Amino acid sequence: SGRLYSGDPCTEEALHANHIPEAFASTCCVDSIVLLNYINRKRREGKSLEDAVIQGASSRLRAIVLTSVTTIGGLIPLSLSGGTLFAPFGWAMIFGLAGSSVMTLVVQPVAYMALESRRTREYTGDSSFTDEVAA
Repeated sequence: SGRLYSGDPCTEEALHANHIPEAFASTCCVDSIVLLNYINRKRREGKSLEDAVIQGASSRLRAIVLTSVTTIGGLIPLSLSGGTLFAPFGWAMIFGLAGSSVMTLVVQPVAYMALESRRTREYTGDSSFTDEVAA
């Protein structure tokens, strides 16, 4: 996807760059584990699901954004230098890191909140949600 924005041609070297975003999956996983651990700890302390998710995401926001921005800042000269080898790798790394940061800070907390609230409703037998949907 980064090559589409940069206008790089689809060369053999550029095709190898498609595997770089997979490397950022580990970054996303580590950040997600830390985030979920924090959220679960706040839940055990008695916080509501919504408060725990908001506190967890806001507490990890600074660390994730600073890490991503500094890495992307270092990759921009590499990506803008042109060439058939380093520029595609740089763009793939930039977009992979940006995507993993969004996944960690936005998608994962929303999905966790949706799944956890559903699990909690099923566990407690609360059918108010299904009653509201049916009405």
